[in-house]
Amino acid sequence: PPSMITFDSPTRETCIVRETRTNTPLQALNLMNDPSYVEASAALAARMTKAKDPVREGYRLVLAREPLPDEAKVLRGAYQSLGRWELIASMILNLDEAVTQQ
Repeated sequence: PPSMITFDSPTRETCIVRETRTNTPLQALNLMNDPSYVEASAALAARMTKAKDPVREGYRLVLAREPLPDEAKVLRGAYQSLGRWELIASMILNLDEAVTQQ
């Protein structure tokens, strides 16, 4: 798929043992605007809002850990400004920790 080119995914013509690790602005743009990622953000937001603490639930679902106090504070502040959990879910899904496998 064309979006995989942005993530420097190898072609199927040759066998690649180890993929290169990259991080470009185009990847973030793709993660925030591609329809499949927008739908994933909406689905994540729907699950987050069912919890008592949506930010904590988002981190648990995506990163399998608790948010650090500073991380939670930033996202709660962003929610106060933006007022939409879909955008906060998109921010969580766009974190380097969520995108890059280590």
